[in-house]
Amino acid sequence: MNGLSRHPHPAGEIDLLHLARIVWQGRRTLMMAVLFGAAVTGLAGHFGGWTWTSEAVLVTPSLTDNPDLALQRASLKTLGITPEVTDGWLSGRFIRTFSARDVQLDFLQTSAVFQGMTAGLSAPARVAAENAMIKGMVLEPALEGKGEKTLYPYLTARLKAKDPGQAQRLLDDWLAYVNARVATMARETLEEQRRVHLEAMRQQLELARSREAITREVTVNRLGYALSLAKAAGVSQPVFTKGEAFHDDPDFPLGLGEKGLSRKLAIFSDETDLRRLSVSLQEQEDMVSRLEKLPVTAPSIQAFHLLSRPVLPEQHDGPGTALLMLLGAMVGGMLATGLVLLRSVSHAQDNALLSGSLLTETAAVASGPAPRTPGTPGTLSRYE
Repeated sequence: MNGLSRHPHPAGEIDLLHLARIVWQGRRTLMMAVLFGAAVTGLAGHFGGWTWTSEAVLVTPSLTDNPDLALQRASLKTLGITPEVTDGWLSGRFIRTFSARDVQLDFLQTSAVFQGMTAGLSAPARVAAENAMIKGMVLEPALEGKGEKTLYPYLTARLKAKDPGQAQRLLDDWLAYVNARVATMARETLEEQRRVHLEAMRQQLELARSREAITREVTVNRLGYALSLAKAAGVSQPVFTKGEAFHDDPDFPLGLGEKGLSRKLAIFSDETDLRRLSVSLQEQEDMVSRLEKLPVTAPSIQAFHLLSRPVLPEQHDGPGTALLMLLGAMVGGMLATGLVLLRSVSHAQDNALLSGSLLTETAAVASGPAPRTPGTPGTLSRYE
């Protein structure tokens, strides 16, 4: 007899040794189930549709990353423009552009790697692939744990793909694409600042020229009036006071005399170039000329500094193959153990039913034929 009922035990107690003997008797089934579960999960881990994540670590760019931009900003500051494009501006635009869905879709539609991955797919499948890829484009800041502080702020860029090499190439291309977009925005911003400031300077220059023209006209008129007054007063030579106080007319000064006033009037009348008589006007014209010639074309702009380039992932996302095989072996072992115990219980019940029927038959044979009662048909009475 081979079953759980072979070793009776008090109610509420389990004979663990007996259970262990039963499991040991089914060790072949158990080993086959463990090996089968480990093999199945191992194959699933190796050939399953896992995703691979490539990572890169970024920080805010420094002066050495953008020397051309630094020179451009210095030139703009010299001409009175405060550039909006700073290192913080570049980092902020990089984060916004990295997370913009429209930019992500534009990149995927122009990426040769992604086009090769989705070649031959239907339109719905292609849209699903784009959504899955966009979902895997992640930019995360450095997180501080409890009582821990990061030495410097940094960002971690991640991108998921179904092949490790594709994940690395896509992330590298994606960072370059975002950087190019940010660099274009930086040049456009600086150019717009230069254009707006140049337009304002031109308007100020026109106002200054108009003001100088009015001032010249008023000066010429006053000199003419002063000359007529000097002639009427008979003052032909400049007036020298020999140290004594001399109060001249503020509106029509006569101190130069008729000859001095005539010469001064001739100078103002003959000189038509206003900038020759005004320092501020020359400075403004020089500023406008410099702004017009200043090119805003920084050849190289880096929106971030790479601490770690996109890496080639060595492990797929999710549990590793060894862990999957271990879990598969455990599940197979548990299922096999349950099967062995269930089979033992079934055999024990079958044996119990068989033993009960044999005992019943044995008891019937041992008791002999049933006694006959008088008057029973087919029997003889002892009185006969």
